[in-house]
Amino acid sequence: MLLFTEFGRRVKDNGSGTDHGTGGVALVVGDQVKGGPYSEYPSLAPEKQSDGDLQFQYDFRGLYSTLLEHVDLALIATLQAVTLVKRR
Repeated sequence: MLLFTEFGRRVKDNGSGTDHGTGGVALVVGDQVKGGPYSEYPSLAPEKQSDGDLQFQYDFRGLYSTLLEHVDLALIATLQAVTLVKRR
């Protein structure tokens, strides 16, 4: 199971909380997952930020493509069938 959010937060408060930023989190859960962190927590140092945002450590497209390389084709067919039924 993949849990992913693109809902990052900016480092600096904008006066009414913090604004949307670029960083997010992704968790992969399952029996075949080798657990543990796969990157480092981003630095809060201003010189290491990306235009006021935490600099992301891992591009989500790399995560998606890695997971898709390991998905069983039968599962893909099942998901496609379920999607077609829900659209009707």
